[in-house]
Amino acid sequence: VAALHRELQAMVGEYGFALEEALPFVTSQVADGLDLPRKGHIRPGADADLLLLDEQLGLEWVMARGRMMVQQGVALVKGTYEE
Repeated sequence: VAALHRELQAMVGEYGFALEEALPFVTSQVADGLDLPRKGHIRPGADADLLLLDEQLGLEWVMARGRMMVQQGVALVKGTYEE
């Protein structure tokens, strides 16, 4: 996921893609290529994975499966091996 985020930042910041043009390369196209029908799309039956980016394309908040994971850039949920 971090690599996709860096790619999005590079596509927009370094290569001049419009955000709406770059997004499918790191969302729906990846999910479709990996045969993950519930990921990468905003539609009924999808996992409700959403994120909000700031003007520099940094993560403001992240929602995964409808659960808030990051809010105002601060992780609310830790991974299995984190304290």
